[in-house]
Amino acid sequence: MARQRGAWPTRALCRLLGVSHSGFHEWLGRATGKRSQENVRLTRLVRESFESSDRTYGSARLCHDLRAAGEICGVNRVARLMQQALLTQHGTTCSMSRRGDCWDNTAMDSFFSTLKTGRVSRSIYRTRDAARADVFDYIERFDNPFDNLHRRHSTLNFLGPVQFEQCIAG
Repeated sequence: MARQRGAWPTRALCRLLGVSHSGFHEWLGRATGKRSQENVRLTRLVRESFESSDRTYGSARLCHDLRAAGEICGVNRVARLMQQALLTQHGTTCSMSRRGDCWDNTAMDSFFSTLKTGRVSRSIYRTRDAARADVFDYIERFDNPFDNLHRRHSTLNFLGPVQFEQCIAG
């Protein structure tokens, strides 16, 4: 309503939405609540983490990122903030094999699913070379377990490979 006040009469908007005119003006003068301020701050952190993951992380991994940084939040809240901020991964699914196939490889299935949903499905490649270069970049720069301290793996309790190795050794 506040954004539409210049285009429409306030009383008409209040009547249309079933809000009292005096209540609307009281709301306009009210300070932003603590929870709203915290949501704005947390949304900024969610966006930063989402961008640093090459826009591949969902709410569970982002929640683990935030908790590792000392934030207190839940997966549902992160999912809601992602939705409000229009941070999406494109929900494509893929499968390497069929049920009962003895060649089923869950780790590779998960990798290809993440590659498709997190990277390939949101890109349009003009050439095969461009597609190859982007997939190579994803594998070598973002998902490479030897160079990457950041990529969180759900099978490793949402730790990066190097962090997981350090926990096992120490």
